[in-house]
Amino acid sequence: MNPIFRKRISRRSVLRGAGAALALPFLDSMIPALNANEALEKPPLRNAFLFMPNGVNPKNFTPPGDEEKFELTPMLQPLANVKDDIMLLENLWNEQTSGRNGHWPKVPAFLSGGFVVRTSGRDMDTGGVSVDQLLASTIGQGTPLPSFELGVDEAYTGVDNIGGGFTRIYGSHIAWRDPHTPVPKEIIPQLAFDRLFRTGPAAPVVSGFSTAHPAVAKSLARDDISVLDLVLEDAHSMRNQVGMNDRAKLDEYLESVRAVERRIENSLKPQKRWINETGYDAKRPGAGIPDKHIEHVQLMLDIMVLAFWT
Repeated sequence: MNPIFRKRISRRSVLRGAGAALALPFLDSMIPALNANEALEKPPLRNAFLFMPNGVNPKNFTPPGDEEKFELTPMLQPLANVKDDIMLLENLWNEQTSGRNGHWPKVPAFLSGGFVVRTSGRDMDTGGVSVDQLLASTIGQGTPLPSFELGVDEAYTGVDNIGGGFTRIYGSHIAWRDPHTPVPKEIIPQLAFDRLFRTGPAAPVVSGFSTAHPAVAKSLARDDISVLDLVLEDAHSMRNQVGMNDRAKLDEYLESVRAVERRIENSLKPQKRWINETGYDAKRPGAGIPDKHIEHVQLMLDIMVLAFWT
């Protein structure tokens, strides 16, 4: 029987096209043939922190039971398939935030654990670097983007004089590069997607600006060619180099990328909106922001999953 030789693919391989670079999921072909001098190569370590203002209702979230013998509440039911792989932590407490304003100084302390200095904005100090940025500086070299900050709200401005004189910038960011510098977040799904997969001047990295910003408007106004169409030739070549399992994994991944692209396009199409008769008219979100909040959140979460997958 003739031996089958498999071409090894680098873990850092990407599908390339004009103005696009599509990172790949971890494939079997990226694992080297083992010998005494080689170690098994693994996907890069990943970590994600999700923040919800005001938290959740404990009765709907905290499951009854102890340690591994707990029951999933309705809010946690989506985790049923991975119940044996998750750990739920309770009774966490940050002494540095005890007895202080319940909003602005609590947000940056979520990942820094530090004492947030009361200020109107010129001398911000969160008391520490956020843990996500510490991880990025330690293991971030294993990925094209050391860290990837997403959100659904623009940064707050001004000072909350009613709530204790804290700058509202504190409440706008959970990621802090150092105690004085927040890391900008991307709130426009299309631009977040572009940061993952597009390259070159046609895909500016714009964070922390409203959709009226010239750079954002330019990006949203350009002809939107699917990133998959741009890398199609390279994708066909890649499929010919890998085995059946990798082909199936690659096809599933590419279809997921395409599905997110379609949903981004559909979310930006104008929709008829009903306005009630009380005279209250919620302003329509700017270009690039989905009209429905739940759709905006879901898109950002799906883009986060794609970032984990690549």
